[in-house]
Amino acid sequence: MKLIYIPDVGFTIDDHLGQRTITWNDQRKHIRKTILKEYSYKKDDRLYDEVELSQKRDIYHNNEVFFVLSYDISSNCLKELEIHHGIDIEINGVVIKFGDEMTTVTQKLRIEPTILDEGGTYLFPSLKMTISNGRVMGDDDDDESDTTSSENVAYFYASNNVDHLLAL
Repeated sequence: MKLIYIPDVGFTIDDHLGQRTITWNDQRKHIRKTILKEYSYKKDDRLYDEVELSQKRDIYHNNEVFFVLSYDISSNCLKELEIHHGIDIEINGVVIKFGDEMTTVTQKLRIEPTILDEGGTYLFPSLKMTISNGRVMGDDDDDESDTTSSENVAYFYASNNVDHLLAL
């Protein structure tokens, strides 16, 4: 599976079913019933009195892929994408694969990132996305393989708004 990320718009999924575009602010029900109807998901809603702690998300996880779509609490519109493995990501013609060196990705994108988490997360504000290494994602540095090195991409995050990350 490949995902073509389009900042400020959303993303296109390219798989055995062809290409389907999901835009920020698409309704949760629409995404589930039409665009991703072939994929099973686990609903993971946690609603609390404190709205800031609440979340609505669908987890898509099988042997091949692991990604999460998060939705606005009140509107049920898509607001965040997280990819943990199994999906190649294309951004402005640059393909990011899990296991790629983070510095190499930065060079290919030709954008200087804002460094977070003591170098473990690279924020690209203009693209409204981050990549993180295995250390930040909880991988054990003593058990590194070629694709889980602490200097390699182990996580991808994108959103229609990254202001909360700029405040870190």
